[in-house]
Amino acid sequence: MSQLKLASIIIAGIVVMAGLGGAIFFLGVRGLIDAAEEEFQNELSEGPPPSLPQATWVVDDIETLADFGYRKIDTVAHANAGDFIQFRLEDLDYEVEIQNFTTELCEDCRNYVATMEGENPDSWIVVGGHYDAICYSQQVIIGIEYPGCTSEGAYDDATGVASVLELAR
Repeated sequence: MSQLKLASIIIAGIVVMAGLGGAIFFLGVRGLIDAAEEEFQNELSEGPPPSLPQATWVVDDIETLADFGYRKIDTVAHANAGDFIQFRLEDLDYEVEIQNFTTELCEDCRNYVATMEGENPDSWIVVGGHYDAICYSQQVIIGIEYPGCTSEGAYDDATGVASVLELAR
């Protein structure tokens, strides 16, 4: 049982029992509260529980994806990013379904799908992000001409992919 849940149960018990036994009971369990609080603080000093988001891990994943370079579809950088996503999901103990498909612009495209079974089979939550990047090279955007590809895809869409990976964790 997590310390936070234990502390909540103890505090809830104190509220109920305080109405029945008064301040004497509260003073008797104060040592239990102190012990639970100390243990909980020790756990926090080791870092947040795995269920809490880790911003540094999100940033690390964004940097890793950006380090592959411009992830235009059907490139080595794009394939490497896909492999990274598959590795991260498998490392989190997901079985990864790879959906291969082709489009007019992409001869070897893939979706990486990881599914977590919930308690209600009739209820779905779907999250996603795309791991390719678009370079606005030699195009005029809002009156600004970009001289060349300046995108490594940190915003498009490494932030989305890293957020999905962190949510999967």
